[in-house]
Amino acid sequence: MAINYHKVELKTIVQICDTLDRIISHSLGPRGSKILLATETGQVIISSDGKTVLRKLQFGHPVARLIIDSMTRTVNFTGDGSKTFILYLSKFFHELLQQEFKSTSHNDCVFALQKIKFEISSKLASFIKTKIPGSERVISSGFICEILRTSLSNSFQERIIEHYVTMMNEAVCTHGQDEQVITNNIKYMADNFYQFCIKVPSLPYSESKTLSPFLIQRRFAVYSQNSLFQYVRFVICLFPITGHPKNVETREIIRLKNESSLIRFMDHHHYLLKKFVEMCKTKNIQLVLCSELVSDQALQLFELNGICVVQYVPEEDCDWLLSSLKMSPCTIISETLESNILHTAKSCKPLILNGRQCVHLELDCQLHLPKMLIICAPTEGLCNQAFLNLQKSLKTISSFLSSNNPKSLKDEDGNGNFGTEISVIGGGGTFEFLVAEFLSEFSQSESSCSIKLICRILSTAVLQLPKILFHNNSPSKQFDFKLLLVLFEKISKSRHAGEYLGIDRNGQVVNLFDSGVLELVEPKIHILLSVLELMQQVLRIDYFVGVKNINHNNEDSNELDE
Repeated sequence: MAINYHKVELKTIVQICDTLDRIISHSLGPRGSKILLATETGQVIISSDGKTVLRKLQFGHPVARLIIDSMTRTVNFTGDGSKTFILYLSKFFHELLQQEFKSTSHNDCVFALQKIKFEISSKLASFIKTKIPGSERVISSGFICEILRTSLSNSFQERIIEHYVTMMNEAVCTHGQDEQVITNNIKYMADNFYQFCIKVPSLPYSESKTLSPFLIQRRFAVYSQNSLFQYVRFVICLFPITGHPKNVETREIIRLKNESSLIRFMDHHHYLLKKFVEMCKTKNIQLVLCSELVSDQALQLFELNGICVVQYVPEEDCDWLLSSLKMSPCTIISETLESNILHTAKSCKPLILNGRQCVHLELDCQLHLPKMLIICAPTEGLCNQAFLNLQKSLKTISSFLSSNNPKSLKDEDGNGNFGTEISVIGGGGTFEFLVAEFLSEFSQSESSCSIKLICRILSTAVLQLPKILFHNNSPSKQFDFKLLLVLFEKISKSRHAGEYLGIDRNGQVVNLFDSGVLELVEPKIHILLSVLELMQQVLRIDYFVGVKNINHNNEDSNELDE
């Protein structure tokens, strides 16, 4: 049996990248289209998020899976940028194929990419700072609002965007304009977004609001209004309150010999329940949060003693409360309630959200926690879309907040103070034009032909993004090549004059930095470096992936010879 190994051709890689590009490129930008996708199970998905769409599709080719996995890891870190990732990659390999790559081998290309990657990681950020003075900003409510407006402009109208921006500003700026508090709140909310954001469909966008933490999406099993007026002491139980001393399953069968054994068994259960309720009463506990079942007998005892009960509290909510409040849970019914198990909340009351009963446990304001977000939208799909966009925005900001290097900067009022250094530029392809200029200057300083070639190809690849933006944002949705050349010429002339322009939501060239349409520099650089790393992996894919071709004709001829 003869086995031949065929290399993964560059043409195959280009076809895979072009397929991914065609799927998501039309959804880029504030006027991009949404993608309708039907899964194998019949679920219909309407989304403009590239990661969501590509993860739902089933690609069999190993290179396609490698690209999607790499894109997913990058977006999980940066928060957004899936379409940018695919556009860079697709155009690079497309241009590489058109160059026919005769004068340079794959190894030379990989070496050139490695050197360009090192140059970008070490010098691109400082290059952008020198080209755009004032790109360094102090974390403030105004800065957060500008970033959120830019991020949400791809999905919502201006009226809805302003409502969400105001709501998010209230959530993170809980103690004025303190930069450290805002930074901590953004990071905390991004890490615990599923606990701090509640989706409420079938309501208008304007009903979205903030709420002081914490909201438990369960109803009161026992509610006594008099005991929950102010300063509520509560305990978290991680066991079924049924009277049994151990955490046993309800389906367990207990065999008793006679009627007296049954009576003693039930009396023992009642004794344990009564003792636990009396201990709660002695410790002045007004609220019991239980992650498991609370039996009817226990509920009656709690009600007689004026103690409120919430059962089946989600485990993630219990874990969050325990970790945030630095308290310990009660794990068995016979456990003594020490001070580390108890905690005091400001208030506790029932709350109805769109007909759904919840429990609002208002915690102590000294914890400096961000407020919760109640996300409302007319449909469940739009509610999920708003949830995803807000999560991506917070993730993008929080991933690159570094308080390790404080620097003296000026805030929006011109006051000098020490704050977190974070760089921003205008959107609409401004970053891509800066990268193209950086690569042009770098290639001029190099003598290697392969580096010059890869710099030229990479410049063309990154400039594909503003071209797609122009096509998607133009009112006619037609690709006018002559008008595009005029706009690019205008951008080039303004760049020589020290002004960096971008393409706005109407397909016009404007200074988006002065208009407040901002993008963070660090996530864009991280995406570009991730794409360069993936390019090297794909070009070396033959070292890891081979295609077997079994030659049956040779096998038959060998059998005849024998």
